[in-house]
Amino acid sequence: CWFYPLLAPYSRGTGVFIDVGRTWVFQRREEAHIAFGKLGPQRDDSMWALTALRHGIDTVQLMRGPFRMPELLVASHACTNQSETIGVCPPMPLYTGPEGNSPCVCDAHSHVLRCAHVYRHGRPTKAEGLRFPTGNGS
Repeated sequence: CWFYPLLAPYSRGTGVFIDVGRTWVFQRREEAHIAFGKLGPQRDDSMWALTALRHGIDTVQLMRGPFRMPELLVASHACTNQSETIGVCPPMPLYTGPEGNSPCVCDAHSHVLRCAHVYRHGRPTKAEGLRFPTGNGS
């Protein structure tokens, strides 16, 4: 599972977190390519998740990807054993909240990764709909 996490200066995100577990961090893709190449033949970056998994690594973080944005590769069986494309909700536990430790139920109806039923700026999400009081006391 590949992600483009929003880190500074791109830090405006959806407030969804994952546990990166045991991770390898590289400044650039070139460094990762060299390191993975030392662990065995690598056709391209599509092999990185399988190689990391074999070495007990949960995630690979690239601080600067090809679009100058960070990348996160989750090397789990749930991500590497997919027979079809994963939608917006990845097959892993998600978290939210100020400390990133509250459970998050992914909003499968969204076009971006976010938690369902999370209020934004004091308003319900689109999935909840806007409910206004009728004013008739009922």
